[in-house]
Amino acid sequence: MLDEPAAGLNGDEVNQLKAIVKDVRAMGVTVIIIEHNMGLVMSMCDRVTVLSTGKVIADGLPEEVAKSAEVIEAYLGDDAKLEEEMLESAPVEGTAE
Repeated sequence: MLDEPAAGLNGDEVNQLKAIVKDVRAMGVTVIIIEHNMGLVMSMCDRVTVLSTGKVIADGLPEEVAKSAEVIEAYLGDDAKLEEEMLESAPVEGTAE
């Protein structure tokens, strides 16, 4: 279980974190990540569960969860552009966050 592993990391470090988690998963180990970096979550998780005020508001594939009206309202506001950015905002190698 990783609790906010990307907190305080720059883009290169987030990419290193992704590689490490990918290697661990390749060994057959289940990894649970608690994280606010939605780009990271959406880019490396097979399943996403979203909580708001301690209650599950969405659970499923990253693409499904990102389209949930309740998730958008709770975390992104009403701007549909932000929903698209959440899906596409995985850190790019060589960039700083």
